[in-house]
Amino acid sequence: MERNRLSRLPLQWIRSFETAGRLGSFTAAAQELNLSQAAVSQQIQALEHALGAKIFTRKSRSVELTVDGEAWLPDLQLALNTITESAEALFAMGRHRLTLSVPYSISRFWLPQFVAPLRREGFSHLEIKSYLTRASDAEASDLSIRYGYARSNHYAHPLFSERLAPVASATLLAQHSEWRDAPAISITGPRKGWHEWALSSGESLPSQLQIKCDSMATAIDLALTGAGVALASLPLVAQFLKDGSLKQVHDGVLCTNDQFWLLGDQARLSLRQWEKISALLAANQV
Repeated sequence: MERNRLSRLPLQWIRSFETAGRLGSFTAAAQELNLSQAAVSQQIQALEHALGAKIFTRKSRSVELTVDGEAWLPDLQLALNTITESAEALFAMGRHRLTLSVPYSISRFWLPQFVAPLRREGFSHLEIKSYLTRASDAEASDLSIRYGYARSNHYAHPLFSERLAPVASATLLAQHSEWRDAPAISITGPRKGWHEWALSSGESLPSQLQIKCDSMATAIDLALTGAGVALASLPLVAQFLKDGSLKQVHDGVLCTNDQFWLLGDQARLSLRQWEKISALLAANQV
């Protein structure tokens, strides 16, 4: 009788437990599962009643797994992953459709070389959401690219470190005997800029810090039109340096500890899907 009762536990109760246990919060679990906090709490209470044991200790602002809950969670996660991966393998569940949330500079200059390999590997339906400054955490996506950090509930793969150097078009350089005399383009926000570059390279600042913009993409576009010298991200302008559209005007490169990360939402991608995407990334050297 006892075994028969436990074998009929509702899957939603189990998912609520796994999500709350992974995130350490009923509220965060409710957001991920698109439920109310009260619904998650009620489902876990019902689960505890069915199990005849407490699996969470409630505190004023958070919850913690009990010894029993902590012992059960890894087995439960393994079982849920097995179900997801089996369904994907048999029925191609979600296999061909991906949503990506990326900074505009990435979608403008880097993403095109990643899209073609993705489509060749069967991810034929892509939805790309670009943002200029900061993405809304409320916008859920299978994949996202973030600058400077990774999230604990996401798979993470480092893309490239930020390396900044001054670049300009041939048209602009033809108009100035010394590149420092041309208008310099600076970017507002958290990125390091001209002052940090001058300190690291031991060189003087450009004489005309005249143009400010709010994104790396705008700075690169302005440099391409000959409007000024941009302190650009070298990975983002690699193709333009290769084809001669831009020229690196000084060997000094400002290397930072920040980097871009490709993140995969563990609630939306199976481990098998993520491994396939990561392998694809490495094979195509994007």
